[in-house]
Amino acid sequence: MSDPVDPIDRPPATRPAPDHLRERIAAELRDSEGRGLRPRHALAPLAAAILIVAVVIGATRFSGRTDAVPAGSPSAIPSGSASTGTAPSPTPDSPRFVTRELTETEISADLATCGVDGRLVVDALTMPTIVGGGRFGSARYLIAQGKDGTALCVDGKQQEWDGDVPEALPKGYDAASRGGSGSSASCSDDPGDPQHQVDGLWTWSVSDRVRQIRLTATSGASDRASTIVVDTRQGGGGTFGAIVALRGPGAWKDVAVELRFLGADGRTLGVESRATGQKGAATTDSFEVQGCQTLMAEQAQENGADAPKRPASDDAGVATCRTMITTWAETADPTDFDPEAATVAATVSTSKQWGTVLADGDRYVGCSLFPTAEFTGVRTAGAGTKKKDFGWALNPIDGGGETLWAAGRLPGVRSVTYELPGGRTEKAAVGREGHWLMMARTTTSFGSGDDVSGWPPVEVTAVTATGTVRWTIGWSEKTMCNQVSHGC
Repeated sequence: MSDPVDPIDRPPATRPAPDHLRERIAAELRDSEGRGLRPRHALAPLAAAILIVAVVIGATRFSGRTDAVPAGSPSAIPSGSASTGTAPSPTPDSPRFVTRELTETEISADLATCGVDGRLVVDALTMPTIVGGGRFGSARYLIAQGKDGTALCVDGKQQEWDGDVPEALPKGYDAASRGGSGSSASCSDDPGDPQHQVDGLWTWSVSDRVRQIRLTATSGASDRASTIVVDTRQGGGGTFGAIVALRGPGAWKDVAVELRFLGADGRTLGVESRATGQKGAATTDSFEVQGCQTLMAEQAQENGADAPKRPASDDAGVATCRTMITTWAETADPTDFDPEAATVAATVSTSKQWGTVLADGDRYVGCSLFPTAEFTGVRTAGAGTKKKDFGWALNPIDGGGETLWAAGRLPGVRSVTYELPGGRTEKAAVGREGHWLMMARTTTSFGSGDDVSGWPPVEVTAVTATGTVRWTIGWSEKTMCNQVSHGC
């Protein structure tokens, strides 16, 4: 994975002449001109957005995750240099990594699992990976052009990222030019979660003057800075990929990465400088990998900005419900119901929940504003003793958990009780003229598993002046989607 070499202050030794793989790639590149393809690294952009997760906050994890960059070699390269604060200067003990051409067997296997026919292989190398905790690993890095476009694969898995596939370094550039990048994450709000996963890939086009790249990673978890020295192929130029694969608690904090490009004489080359030694040219390039702590905080803030707020007063809540129902009625053409003429028939008003039932003659609408905002369709007051009269609305709460609520009208009702999975019991608030409203919430889920049809049924008991009615109601779209203001 890495070769022991002389102290890093000495220029790297001359590498052997290119092997059969380099010769094959060079031949393919020459042939590409006759097929209408541009020379080496002049590739079509890959129009793919960064895949960051659609998120469900709380005890659940980011959903929509994809396999991105694996952790590389099982045995990571240990750090040989660490300090607090600023990046350390490399020492003879700093880990060293020598990029290696992939073998024909490795290329064939990675093209197959990456889903690319590999009509034109542009780069096929090993690259260092940042695995956190001051350690580095190794991964296979391959850029290939197939009939469906250009793909970049890491350890046989195709990547998605913003920006362009790295192309040939613009003429006159001294050392390197930043290409595209991308990242993905799977996180929870537990700092010690062993399932945390943050992956990323940052690419550069590199000139043939670059012989060495010094990559320093500083972890916010311990303010630990570690440097790895990367010896590039002799005179090859091409591309470089900085690969990040953070796992478990090591993925909780942000990681700052800095790169310095050196020539054969050991001098630092300018980054994106159009003239060697140009005054004021940057000598380093850097980027930051957001850890799970930052990602979760940003998502919580984003959700909080749009999350329903508890009404400042009951009157304010009623006014909001009337506005919501009126707006919906203008586009949905519901059964005749006048929200402005409707009066409050039942209310739940606590610090954790707020909802109301508005009645207009023999018609009524249930409305929830907190912790979720939705309302039922217009209902006509009847006997209220059919099974369908006790269905509910189940919705996720921004920030984690679920809310479940139901509204109805049962003349002469004295109590309505819902026995939920796990033995939890919730009593409805009973209002005037038999109207009732039940609201419940949980910080996790009311059932276990994604298939609600397997959840234990809900037992509903309604007591009236003339007797008791009991229903056993299973979970389904018909019973748990009793809102009309949005989908189920």
